[in-house]
Amino acid sequence: MSSQLINQVLELTNAERAKAGLKPLTLNNRLTQAAQGHSDSMAADDFFSHTGVDGSDVSDRVQDTGYQYSYTGENIAAGQKTAAEVVQGW
Repeated sequence: MSSQLINQVLELTNAERAKAGLKPLTLNNRLTQAAQGHSDSMAADDFFSHTGVDGSDVSDRVQDTGYQYSYTGENIAAGQKTAAEVVQGW
C-alpha cells in the first residue's frame, strides 16, 4: 500500500473516530511493519483472513515487533479502489 493511501485511510478513519468522540490514531512503525507483513503474505499466498498462513493472529504479529500493548485489533480490506471505499467497508 502506498504511503499516500495509508495516510488517506488514517485521515478518514480519524474523521470517523472524531464523530464518535474518540481520540485520533497515529501511525507507528512497528504496527505498520506487522500490518504490511500480513498484507504481503495475504497477497503472496492468495488468501484473505485475520489468521496468517502460519496460524498467527494480529496479537501474535504485533507481539513479534516488540510493541507493548493492552489490546489489539485489525481491519483488513481487499478489492476497494480508494481510501474512502476501504473505510466505508469497515
